[in-house]
Amino acid sequence: IPYRKFCETKVLQEGEGLAGKALRTKKPIWFQDAIAESTPDMGKYLKEVGFKSACAVPVVCSNQTLAIIVLYDKDTRQPDQKLIDGHSGFVSRKIVGGLPLFQGSCDLNRKYNSLVMKEQMRLVFHLLVHQGVFQVDVLYDTITWYYRGLGLPSFYFEHFSPEIISKHITSFISAKHLAASTGDREGIKLFVPTEPDSGVWLSTSRHSKEIEDMIQQTTTNNLEIISFNHYRSSGPVYPDGTAHLHMFILNRLPFGPLKEIEKMDKKRAEEAEEELSEVGNIWGITTAHFFKDKPLRTRRKYEALVHEALQQIHPVIKIVPNENEEVWELNIASRTNFTRYLAPLSSLVSQYQLKLARLYVDTFANGIVVLRLLLLRANLTTEVQQRFVEDLSLLAILPHSEKESLFLSGRLNLHEYTYALAAARYAFYFMRQDSDEYIALMNGLTNDPLNMARLRALQKNLRADMATESKIWSCIDQHTDLIRELWQEFKNKHDPVLCVDTCLLYTSPSPRDRTRS
Repeated sequence: IPYRKFCETKVLQEGEGLAGKALRTKKPIWFQDAIAESTPDMGKYLKEVGFKSACAVPVVCSNQTLAIIVLYDKDTRQPDQKLIDGHSGFVSRKIVGGLPLFQGSCDLNRKYNSLVMKEQMRLVFHLLVHQGVFQVDVLYDTITWYYRGLGLPSFYFEHFSPEIISKHITSFISAKHLAASTGDREGIKLFVPTEPDSGVWLSTSRHSKEIEDMIQQTTTNNLEIISFNHYRSSGPVYPDGTAHLHMFILNRLPFGPLKEIEKMDKKRAEEAEEELSEVGNIWGITTAHFFKDKPLRTRRKYEALVHEALQQIHPVIKIVPNENEEVWELNIASRTNFTRYLAPLSSLVSQYQLKLARLYVDTFANGIVVLRLLLLRANLTTEVQQRFVEDLSLLAILPHSEKESLFLSGRLNLHEYTYALAAARYAFYFMRQDSDEYIALMNGLTNDPLNMARLRALQKNLRADMATESKIWSCIDQHTDLIRELWQEFKNKHDPVLCVDTCLLYTSPSPRDRTRS
């Protein structure tokens, strides 16, 4: 009893005594001579009780030590690694595994500190423990970091059920193990199929371009409705790492939402019936998944975008207020296949040194695609926003080209690449026109049909060999520095802003110039 009261009142600092040493290392420690390793006052009590050896086991949650359990023995024991591992495993499974997730002992992220989030975490934890695939301590640490440290948007946890999130976490753990086996633990790249041509891709930034190319290959020329979400974590994959997680979620959805209404809860079904009577046009071109996934305010926003995009040839781009002050939202509606935007959009964001927070894509049966682009506001001045929207408008109307890699790789910026496209087309068609010398020669051979035919054949062969599109682009590819110089010269002559400045120089002469005049 005296020893118990002493322990209840004694405060140990890190590295002090048996428990303090385990606190510093966050690992189990075996003490063959517990009395010698203890503080003098505690050693006195241990000697009176008769304890000689001890094992201190820390209770660690998300890299934070919640408690230290010290087990004593009245015999002097040599260090036993199996016994140490047994004590540590018992603490992980029975004590840490039994703690309610997200208790006050762990440093909570206030953003997700809600009863709903706690309950969802418990459900996810128990689902994964029940599967028995991964160890309890691995699951606990991963789930806690997934919710608290990884920095996925709150919408993600509100959008997906515990069953789906548990599958994502299983994939997340597997992807980390797979990357670690290659010697590059942050080189994550994993595809988890959910349906034919649908699934979840996990990667870090270094592989996101590969994932975008894969998605483009699986969705090109597909007429089904596609729902696509791209999340970027604000925190690193590992607590001590630097790489952020990119999650790409692609779903193919069937047309015809009307038959799905009966599967909804009563309130949702009534809301759906009421909305159908008002805006049946958007219901006829989407799915019940879209209705369940989007709140009424967002559906109204989409309806207006789709209607406006149908009235125009060019894409519709809107800057939309967002309740989260940390992000800047753009909505884009166009008739272009959404995969056409993935790689070019990522390159444009990268060239502006911006950070993509989230990207949502919804396609409709009438061919309209709506993208919701959310960018972090860091580095986003008003001038940058304006230029980005202008470049995005240009990007949306550019034709697809196999030479897009010049822009995607960063060798040419968007304006230089657009200039190269125009120059290549001009060179191709200009060099196919008949020259004055050729026309004069043809007129001279009017009465010589044989040589006229030979001249035509010679011209055709020379033209085919000299001015093919591949040769023109090969020349551009080898001389991108020249393209940049030509574009700058073109811009200096034809840019409206620069022209205004130039005109002012000529229309506002100095007093001396006016005197000379």
